[in-house]
Amino acid sequence: MLQTAFTVLKSDFAAPHDAFSARNASIQAAYQTWEKTLAALKRGARAASDDGEPYLYTTLFGQAARNGGRNGKHAQDNPPPPAPPVSGAA
Repeated sequence: MLQTAFTVLKSDFAAPHDAFSARNASIQAAYQTWEKTLAALKRGARAASDDGEPYLYTTLFGQAARNGGRNGKHAQDNPPPPAPPVSGAA
């Protein structure tokens, strides 16, 4: 009798648990995709400085966090990008 009750309870909890596990796996997959895409965007923004867009990374993500130097000195701060010209409309 106890075995039957246990089997019934086990089957009652199996479906919600399986649904939760599937949802959790889906969320994890979406998170990993987001992280990979964001990392690729950041790499592309850093690479754009070689193509003449030195402020793209700073504009999108704020000040760069990594130093790049090995001697412990801070990298020279990039000045903010120049403001676009204001067209004269009264």
